[in-house]
Amino acid sequence: MMQSCPPATSRRLTLPLCLIVVALLGCRKSSAAPATTPTVVDVALRHAAETTAIALLMPSATPSATISPTATITPPPTITATPTATPEPRVRMQAAAEATRLGDYEIALDHYEQLRAHPLYGAEATYRLGDAAFRNEEWSRAVVAWEAYLAQWPQGRWVPEVHFMLGRALATLGQHEQAITHFEAYDRARDAADDVAAEQLGESLEALGRDDEAAVQFERVYTLRAADRVARALAARRVADIFARLERWDQAVTWYKKVLVEARVQAYRAGVIAALAEAEQKRGDQAAAERQWRILVKGYPTTPEAYRALLALEAANLTVEPLDKGRILAANGDWDAAIRTFYAAMQSEPHSADLHWEAARAYEGAGNLEAAWKEYGSLIETHPESKRQAAAWLERGWLRAEQQRYDEALATFERVVTEFPQSEQAPAAIAAAAQLLAERGRPEEAAARYALLASRYPEAPQAPEALWEAGL
Repeated sequence: MMQSCPPATSRRLTLPLCLIVVALLGCRKSSAAPATTPTVVDVALRHAAETTAIALLMPSATPSATISPTATITPPPTITATPTATPEPRVRMQAAAEATRLGDYEIALDHYEQLRAHPLYGAEATYRLGDAAFRNEEWSRAVVAWEAYLAQWPQGRWVPEVHFMLGRALATLGQHEQAITHFEAYDRARDAADDVAAEQLGESLEALGRDDEAAVQFERVYTLRAADRVARALAARRVADIFARLERWDQAVTWYKKVLVEARVQAYRAGVIAALAEAEQKRGDQAAAERQWRILVKGYPTTPEAYRALLALEAANLTVEPLDKGRILAANGDWDAAIRTFYAAMQSEPHSADLHWEAARAYEGAGNLEAAWKEYGSLIETHPESKRQAAAWLERGWLRAEQQRYDEALATFERVVTEFPQSEQAPAAIAAAAQLLAERGRPEEAAARYALLASRYPEAPQAPEALWEAGL
C-alpha cells in the first residue's frame, strides 16, 4: 500500500524530519487504495527514518555542525534596565531640608531646583532654594531665586522673609540701594519694630554715606535691644562714631558715655575712653579730655590707648606719676625708658616696693635676668613688710630655672613654702618644683611633691592637676 506525507501546503519540516514523523507515527492509510506488500524502497525509507529519529532524539557527544536553512532560531530575550523611580515631591522636600541641615547645600539646591515648577511645592521650594544658595555663599543665585519668588507669589506666605533675606544678599553684593528697598519692605510688613532690620538698614545707609539716616537706625537698635547690654554698647558706639565723623562733638560725647555704661571688656573700654577724650578736646573741654587721659593712664596701663594718653598729657605739660609712666612704657616695650623712670623715682624716700617690682619685671622683659634677680632681692631686703615678698621669691625661683641653675631654683621654691606657708605662692612653688623635677628626669621626687601639694593645699587651684600627676 502507498504511504503519503503531509500535504505540501502545510509542509514546514525538512525531508529528514518528515521521515522521522513517518517512522514514529506512520502515515495514515489512503481510503482509496487497498493495502499492498511493502516494496524494497518502502523498507529502505522506513529504516532510514528510524535511524535518523534515533540520532536526533538521543543525546550526542558531538553537536551537529549543520543547521537546516529552514530552521527557526529564537533570539535571546532582551534585558532592559529598570529606570530609577523619581522621588515623590514630598520626599524631595524632606531630603532637601535634611541636606540643608547637614550643610550639603549642593544636594539641597538640586532638589529645590527640581521642584520650582511644582504646583504644590513650587513656592516653598523657590524660597528655600534662595536660602540654601545664601548659606552656600552663592549670593547672586540667592538673589535670582528670591526675586523669582516675589514675582510669582507676590502675596505668598514667605514674602516678608524673602524681602529681608533678599536685602541681605544684595547688601553682601554691595547693591545697597536695592537692599534698602527690601529692608524697608520687610520693616513695613512686620507688626512690631525689628531691631535686626534696623541694624541692616543702618549698615546699608552708612555704606552709602547717608550718615544721618544711619544714625537714626542705630539709635533704634540701641532702644530695641534694651535687655542686651553688649548689643546696646555696640549700637551706641556706631551712633557715637557717626556723630564724631560728622564733627557733632556734643552728640558724640553723649553717645560715647552711653557706650561706657554698657561695656565691660577692658580693651574695648580703653578705645571708647580714648575716643571720648578726643571728642571732649574737639569741643573745647580740655579739662574733660585730661580726665579721660588720666583714667587711661591709671586704669589701663597695658593698652596702646594709655601710651597715647601719656604722650597727650606730656604734650600738655601735665605730670604723670613715675609708677604709672614706667608701667605704660614697659607695656609698650620701651624697657630702658621704663627702667630709668623707676630708678629716678627710687631716689626719693620713702618709695614704694612696687617700683622695685616693676623695675625687675622690666629687666625680665629686656632679657637681663641677673639684673631682675637683684631687683627682686632689693624689694625683699628694703621692704620686708611688702605683700610682694613671697611673689618676689617665687619669681626668683623661675629666673634661676630659666638660667638653668636648677638646684638654686629648687632651693628658692622650697624657701617660699618654708617662709610663706600661708601665701597663695606656696602651692604654686611646690607645683613649680614638681614640674622642674619631672623635666629633669626625677619622676619619683616630682610625684612626692605633687602628693604634698594635694594633701597640704587641697583647695589650691593647682591641687586637681597635682592629684592627677601624683596618681592619686
